[in-house]
Amino acid sequence: MPSLPGRLLAAVALGAFLVALAAAVVTGLGDDKSAAVLPEVPATGKRTAAREKPARPKPAPWVKLTAVGAFDPEGDGQERNDEAPLAVDGRPTTFWRTEHYSSFFKSGVGLVLDIGRRARVERVLVDSPAPGSTAEIQLGDAPQGPFRAVTPARPLTARTSFAVPRRTGRYVVVWITGMPQDSAAEVSEVRVRART
Repeated sequence: MPSLPGRLLAAVALGAFLVALAAAVVTGLGDDKSAAVLPEVPATGKRTAAREKPARPKPAPWVKLTAVGAFDPEGDGQERNDEAPLAVDGRPTTFWRTEHYSSFFKSGVGLVLDIGRRARVERVLVDSPAPGSTAEIQLGDAPQGPFRAVTPARPLTARTSFAVPRRTGRYVVVWITGMPQDSAAEVSEVRVRART
């Protein structure tokens, strides 16, 4: 049986060993930013690149629009049709304007624009120089409808952006659902992002 000094010496040596081991573990697990991190190895045994966030898809391109005219199913069918091309002429100083209403009694009047072929519409920008109107975006496959709403109605500002949730159609309608009292709605420019 070892003597007391021998046991004491063994205990001190064991303690020193444990302290050194703990220091080595702490140093090894420290925050070493220079250490290279190997990518994960999948079950196939091939190394793969570090996981990256998927790239955001590019927005759809702007498409050329042609004005068809106004859509006034609850009136005489006319709503300043001759001014419709002014909403897609690329000039912010020209505009299509609705008739003047002392009080707006219809569910809406619209401006019909042709993409040229059926397309998946992603976004519609509507510029309006006159505040106080509200509008929604509708789509259809024929110039006289039927059209279906693809966005909720929103107040028109100098530039209003309508996100369209991947709906398709050839004809885009800016459907005016409300306008200022004793006034008219005005649309100076409409632009559409769509994939044809």
